[in-house]
Amino acid sequence: KPENILINHKGVVKVADFGLAQLTRQSPDKSALELTQVGTTMGTPLYMSPEQVHGAKLDQRSDLYSLGVTSFHMLAGEPPFQGESAMSVAIQHLNEKPPRLKDRRPDLPPALCQIVHKLMAKDMEKRYQSASEVLKDIKQIQTALKQEVDPASLNLSGFDLEFDDDELIPSWIRKMSGWSNLRKTAVYSVLCLLIAGIAAGVGWWLKPKSPLDHPIATQPKITAKPTIKEQYDLALQNQQSLQSFADEEEAWKAVIDHADQDKRYRYLAYEHLGAYYVHSWQLDRAAKIFSEMVELKGGQLELTFHFKGLVGQAVIASLKGQNDQAWKLLKESNWESHLESTSPLRSFADALDQQLAPTYRYKTE
Repeated sequence: KPENILINHKGVVKVADFGLAQLTRQSPDKSALELTQVGTTMGTPLYMSPEQVHGAKLDQRSDLYSLGVTSFHMLAGEPPFQGESAMSVAIQHLNEKPPRLKDRRPDLPPALCQIVHKLMAKDMEKRYQSASEVLKDIKQIQTALKQEVDPASLNLSGFDLEFDDDELIPSWIRKMSGWSNLRKTAVYSVLCLLIAGIAAGVGWWLKPKSPLDHPIATQPKITAKPTIKEQYDLALQNQQSLQSFADEEEAWKAVIDHADQDKRYRYLAYEHLGAYYVHSWQLDRAAKIFSEMVELKGGQLELTFHFKGLVGQAVIASLKGQNDQAWKLLKESNWESHLESTSPLRSFADALDQQLAPTYRYKTE
């Protein structure tokens, strides 16, 4: 993210803070350290690729997407997708086209804007396929900034993107010689930032050994309480202060597994655990929890949590790009009646409704 890309007094770009990188031990069948893991979230949803939201297989193109979002943020002053919750931002990464960078920064070369948008293509096949492809185009832009270049001699990567851009690459190069030195310097600095980001990512991607020489510390045990209500209250009180997501998972499991099987608190713990799995992008586990809630049968209590399970299934469907199914489940859940303001699923339902209603409400009403 932009906060971790620094420029020192000599103008040298530094990429800082690798604390959010997911480091794993080198396995016998892999020769390189993998920073990008399937089903694992690293960093903030503001810079997360669509396939990472899906929990799908990731590769270096996923990191290039995040680089594109970071570049957009640096150039436009704000990220392309914003929202009141992580869920809202994640859904936009899946379904929304980013704003046109050249509308925010008309002073930038169209080719630079196109590079950023190609990095952010939702379809992995339409992105740059490797960091070397990005560097090739950036270096050609740098060359054009330094000297007069025949437009016909440039052979930048194709820009058959999912956004409209009526300006061709040669158009900005023809005007290049008329730019002020200040503008050239500014754009050149941005290109240096992009190169630094790519170089740092490639370096860490190809790092041959894991720096972890000791096993991961055992997670602290959750204190057992005599009643399920006390166990639930403990999990709820500590929710914001727990040191890791794993602690939160264990806290809610302790409620579910408590010997005192008061159904209400057990169901509430299921609801919180499902929401936790969504927050941590463990979608298969979340789907299992919500399916169990939907299958509940009995009295009014079970019916309420049945509807809450439908909300959870709607969220999962949306994150998998199944918006028709997501809208159907959301309306079937009658979520506004069944989700109290304190429900951990309430913010998800709000975000999902705001995202889908403009498209689907007109179709159904």
